[in-house]
Amino acid sequence: NSVNSPILEPVAFLSTDGLAEDELAEKPFSSSFVTSVVEDTDFIIGRRKLVESFLAQYAAGEREFIKIDLSETDLSGINLTLADLQDALLIWANLQDASLYHVNLSGAKLRHANLNGAKLRSANLQGTDFLNADLSHADLSWSNLRGANLTGANLADANLKNAILENVIMPDGTLLD
Repeated sequence: NSVNSPILEPVAFLSTDGLAEDELAEKPFSSSFVTSVVEDTDFIIGRRKLVESFLAQYAAGEREFIKIDLSETDLSGINLTLADLQDALLIWANLQDASLYHVNLSGAKLRHANLNGAKLRSANLQGTDFLNADLSHADLSWSNLRGANLTGANLADANLKNAILENVIMPDGTLLD
C-alpha cells in the first residue's frame, strides 16, 4: 500500500486591514518570516522523503524499524502487519484505519495519534504511550497492553476482547492492576 497525500505548499497570509497604501509599501517581509517558511518547507519535504523511504523498505520486505520517528505523518489506511516499531515515535501521526496486525509497538510514543478504526489485533503494545490518542473503533483484541499509558485516550467502541490490561493507566488516570 502506498500513501497518497497532497503536496503541501507553504502559504502566507498577510493582513492589510487598516493599513494605508503607503504604509503597506513600508512593511516588507521580515527575514525571520522568510527563514521560517523555508524551514517549514524543508521539514515537510524531509518528512515526505522519510515516509517514502519507509514505505519502500516495508514493500521490499523489511520489517524492523526500531526507534523510527514518523511523528506528524499521514499513514492512514497503511498496512504494516508484522512490523517491528519498538520505541518508535508516532506523535500526532495519522494511522486511521491502518492494518497493524501483530505489530510490535512496545515502548512507542503515540501521543495524540489518530488510530480511529485501526486494526491492532494481537499487537505488542507493552509500555506504549497513547496519551490523548484517538483509539475509537480500534481493534485491540488479543493485544498486550501491559504497562501502557491510555491517559486521555478515546476508547469509544474500541474492541479490547482478550487484551492484556495489567498495570495499564486508563483514560481517566486510574491504574488497572
